[in-house]
Amino acid sequence: MSDIVVDTNVFISSLIEKDPFHMDAMDFMGRVETGRCRAHISRIVVVEIAGAISRRIDDESAREATEVMAGWITVGKVKTYDLNKKRMIRASEIAMEMKLKGVDAVVLQIADELKIPFKSYDKEMKKKIEEFFEVL
Repeated sequence: MSDIVVDTNVFISSLIEKDPFHMDAMDFMGRVETGRCRAHISRIVVVEIAGAISRRIDDESAREATEVMAGWITVGKVKTYDLNKKRMIRASEIAMEMKLKGVDAVVLQIADELKIPFKSYDKEMKKKIEEFFEVL
């Protein structure tokens, strides 16, 4: 099983059929679903998914997405991390060093802590971090 820190946009792309990354995201989510891969996320990712899907699709789809995430978390397919003081400080350093948005730095901090690859479709972010992190 491979372990990967996953950006919010991967989950969102898997839920939006017209998204340009939909097929890749669906393939990745299939790997998570079947246990071939374990996703690692900051808990804030679930909140971001709910808000993004609610805005882009509807509230019911957002509820369904968060329920699926909750199920995956319960059975260990997705491992979540709280933003404690140590992580907050490191995420702040990452945000400043790499000129990232705060939430992006919080998510990326998990990859830094665990020393595992990071999956994202955010081209701008990937360009800023590619020399420091293994980016998928």
